[in-house]
Amino acid sequence: MNITDIHSHLLPGLDDGPRALDESLRMCALYVAHGVTTVVATPHMADYRFGVTCEAVRRGVGELSDACRRRGIDLEILPGADVRLQPELLEMLDAGELLTLADGGRRWSQNPVRDEGEREVREQGGRCETPGGVAYCHVEDVLRRQRGDRASQPAAVDRAPGTVSKYLLLELPLQAVPLIDDLVDDLRARGVTPVLSHPERNPALWRRPDRLAELVERGCLAQITGASLLGHFGSVPRRTARRFLESGIAHVVASDAHGAAGRRRPEFKRVTEALITMLGEAAASRLLETNPANIIRGEPLGIPLPTPTLETRNA
Repeated sequence: MNITDIHSHLLPGLDDGPRALDESLRMCALYVAHGVTTVVATPHMADYRFGVTCEAVRRGVGELSDACRRRGIDLEILPGADVRLQPELLEMLDAGELLTLADGGRRWSQNPVRDEGEREVREQGGRCETPGGVAYCHVEDVLRRQRGDRASQPAAVDRAPGTVSKYLLLELPLQAVPLIDDLVDDLRARGVTPVLSHPERNPALWRRPDRLAELVERGCLAQITGASLLGHFGSVPRRTARRFLESGIAHVVASDAHGAAGRRRPEFKRVTEALITMLGEAAASRLLETNPANIIRGEPLGIPLPTPTLETRNA
């Protein structure tokens, strides 16, 4: 498999992930050893504990990507964020203070290449030199800077009418599921699809798993943490993760890795085996490869979403 991980705290020194570059590099090497080709760096954002900014993430992705190249670690790293739910979320998003997964998918622009200079920018995925060092910016923004067109707005990626353009990894409170129906509607109106991170670890959803089904029906996606399937967070999150996957209300399995050792390390080999045993190879590939790859391209999922079932009430 060529696995894409959309949830990883692998940038050093930004949040509760690795403190130093060396551990981040060990994580990257683990990813490659476990069949991962692309990972989205998603430090906690909109979180008072860390104060992570978009520029810090983009700069960190550039620095870690360069360090991987120097070590011969063949891993694509993209910018993103694990965004904490809060009242000011929409205002922060509108102000450009939050990162969507893979930075909105704009680095994957399919606009025609005009010349060899532009081809180089696109092939580098928006890699550019800044006063603070190497960073990864929107491809179209890099090209506009080169052309001197600083006043124009970021160009949208060419897409078929009605397709989804961005995905936002959204972290709910650990002990509750607030009423976010209006927020989901507002995000969708902006072309943004919320991806709810690790719902299987939320005790409120243990008691009311049908609430997750309702949010999926409203337009959310759900991301299961692989370590939950392995029992690293206990038996109830493990059972809940299986129930959500078997019921068709979870769409992606990611690592939510925070380090190179312990229960929060990347461990996709065992996760892949567990998914194949539970759901079959085709479903495992969809959860680890196809769906996350479409998300980082800013495209709709490649298959029709299953109709969620509400049979999980009072599980």
